Amino acid sequence: IAVYEAPRSEDFSLRVIEAIVKQIPNKPIRYLINSHQHSDAAAGMRAYSHIGATFVTSWHNVDYYRHDFVNYTARTIRPDMVSQWPPTELAEGYYWEAVRENYTLEDQGRVMHVYYANPLQHAEGMLYAYLPKEKILIENDIVNTNNPMPAMPTRDMTTLRNNVRALGIDVQTLVPIHGKPIPWSDFTKLFPPQPRQTASAN
Repeated sequence: IAVYEAPRSEDFSLRVIEAIVKQIPNKPIRYLINSHQHSDAAAGMRAYSHIGATFVTSWHNVDYYRHDFVNYTARTIRPDMVSQWPPTELAEGYYWEAVRENYTLEDQGRVMHVYYANPLQHAEGMLYAYLPKEKILIENDIVNTNNPMPAMPTRDMTTLRNNVRALGIDVQTLVPIHGKPIPWSDFTKLFPPQPRQTASAN
């Protein structure tokens, strides 16, 4: 099992883990996909270290996470699980997969591709996930369908659209962490049509 994002807090992550275990009791959570370092993506990451999950994140986040966040430093105001029962593997560096361009997870015919999108204004690069069988793209903080869509695409939306085009992947559904899924075609409607190229006579 791969989980995309660990937002909010340890308590929230523990509720997510509990729900997954109840729904799929015979498969462990092996991976946590982390798009970027903000709290709505990473605040609950430490809980996943306790169940042995590997963190898949962009390459420039790994040093920060290892040295300043997902480490043995105790939380003294409200001690979390890592503070109270630190797993020995945490110091050995087994938990990290640093993504520079793409990363693929496969299990019994199911595939998830993880891609790195940059340049972005929101963060210094972010990871999004793509399920080719379902043609679903999962992302965080580029599209927020809880709010009305902008009249014109943002720079980060343009980066995502261009990235998908360059990869040649077939997306039918966009699943934002903030908001409800929408058809990919609704997202691409934000972009003005490209002018048609006409051949010039010599």
